[in-house]
Amino acid sequence: MDDGCLRVEKGKTYGAYINSQSFTFDENKLLQEYIKIGFGINTLLMKNHGRYRLYIPARYLLCLRKVIEPFIHESMRYKLP
Repeated sequence: MDDGCLRVEKGKTYGAYINSQSFTFDENKLLQEYIKIGFGINTLLMKNHGRYRLYIPARYLLCLRKVIEPFIHESMRYKLP
């Protein structure tokens, strides 16, 4: 439950990262496609330390929450967007 984080600047939430840097670019593209088709969530690929990771813009955070909330342990709910 710690493979990502919110992008918050000056108290405003701009989106969320999924730390998928251990996957190849092509694997990230495939994951991006699955997330779009399966959940209707558009993502961007952004570089981080020379590797790619998925970024979910703020307009999709509510959708993300609905998808992942049933699987989040109660002690970790404070991390939800």
